Amino acid sequence: MRADISAIIGSLDIVFGRSIDRLVAVVFAAKNGLGDKNMTDTLAEKTCTPCRGGVPPLTRDEAQRFQAQAPDWELGDDAHRIQRSFRCRNFRDALALVQEIGELAETESHHPDISFGWGYVTVSLSTKKIKGLHENDFIMASKIDRVFDRSGRPLDRQR
Repeated sequence: MRADISAIIGSLDIVFGRSIDRLVAVVFAAKNGLGDKNMTDTLAEKTCTPCRGGVPPLTRDEAQRFQAQAPDWELGDDAHRIQRSFRCRNFRDALALVQEIGELAETESHHPDISFGWGYVTVSLSTKKIKGLHENDFIMASKIDRVFDRSGRPLDRQR
């Protein structure tokens, strides 16, 4: 039975071209009415709070609830980080997006890992002090989405 489920999940991953975690988050959001813009706005309007450690990272279920509010981000490393890629027109646009994200990270005192090159930017978030995800990671994800949406550049979303 477990092999059958794994085969079905693998097939869904191939058909939809995205991770099953993302599909679960999207279905969860739709079923529970969490995927609307007001929820994302609420998360994006929060401010990151300093994490001094000593708190447990989010569980997979908790991370999926937050992910429903930032649906373009994928859970990775067994729900210990979130990641999103953005497609840009050229290197200059990618660099400009990285700069904007860097300014936001300094303002929020929550710093993502960023890689970029000609035509792409990939952002990864996790809270290093707790070796996993915290609400701050999803706050940053929502704010980064706003930066991207506000940029005015005709960029394509890439997941």
